[in-house]
Amino acid sequence: MVLRFSILILLSFLTTTVSLSQNSLHYAGPYRVGSYTGKAEFDYKLLDGDTVLHGDFEMQQADLPSLLKQGDDFFSCRGSFMNHVPVGEWIFEFGKFNAGDRLELGNYKFKVNISGTLHSAKGMMLDGKPHGEWTHLVQHLDNSSVTENVFKSVFNFESGIPQRSFRIDNTDYSLLGRFLRDGLAHDVWSLYANETASEVENWQFSEGNLNKIYSYSGSNTDTINAYMADQAVKQVITLDDRYISILKLHRELLQHSDTSVNYLMYGILEQHVEYYKQVSQIFTNLGAKSFTPAFKVKVKHYPLNDQEVQQVKSIRSNVDRSEIITKRLLNNAQLNLLKLADEEVAYQYSAVAAIKEAITLR
Repeated sequence: MVLRFSILILLSFLTTTVSLSQNSLHYAGPYRVGSYTGKAEFDYKLLDGDTVLHGDFEMQQADLPSLLKQGDDFFSCRGSFMNHVPVGEWIFEFGKFNAGDRLELGNYKFKVNISGTLHSAKGMMLDGKPHGEWTHLVQHLDNSSVTENVFKSVFNFESGIPQRSFRIDNTDYSLLGRFLRDGLAHDVWSLYANETASEVENWQFSEGNLNKIYSYSGSNTDTINAYMADQAVKQVITLDDRYISILKLHRELLQHSDTSVNYLMYGILEQHVEYYKQVSQIFTNLGAKSFTPAFKVKVKHYPLNDQEVQQVKSIRSNVDRSEIITKRLLNNAQLNLLKLADEEVAYQYSAVAAIKEAITLR
């Protein structure tokens, strides 16, 4: 009886092992991730008919003929998945290159030097979230030699939440700041001019609330009381391009006396947001959860009443209807012919096209 029971366990184990090995597959060949098309190599499993990335993943987009003629948009990434969740170390490279003016022969191979811009990002992932130190570095290359570091950011994370202090540098400025353990912006964020090493601006946060902004120019100090500082109802959001837009709009609404002041920290934060967004889009296009790190800030929250909700719905409905009508007009074959012979029709057709483009851009 014991022998029979042991044999059953062994058979069950062997069956399970064979089943798992049959589900563990490998792919090498053409692959597309978002706007990037290249060659990829990765391990995956089939689970209920779905492809589940599981194991090492590597992809590269590079086109030598394009590089030699008019330049090339380069992309590469490598890392690992566990049941479709990014884990371990990940390395990304985004480049815009042209062929350099030197060609070298070595080890029976020609090497083409490149010139352009390379953005590299490197860090660890834990259960699909950034963990530990993440570094973004953007460099200018001339004939395969680094001529300038144009951007660098260094952040520390714990399961996706930024921790402690951080630093961002570009060609003109350096930004130093810190977060609380829950990821809320806190304390003074200081911006320094690289040329003079002097502080040109600081933003004063308190547990995610932006209280004041100071801008220094010589002996002059420009101060703005940030709208997040009062006791209004607050909502926690990500420090992204929306937050920067809110701050810019608030400044316009204040009708500040010195409208020539353009807060410099906007620019370096916008760069930072865009570089992290590039990596986030890759993970999203691979079917993983968004990589976007939780840089947290607080903003005023104004919930809409029932009447305002209905007004928004009405506007949305009218916009949808106008898009349908606009599309019909612009694609109308008779109007396209008539505008060639009638100036009034040509003018109105152009006006509709301009309005459509303006709405689309918004």
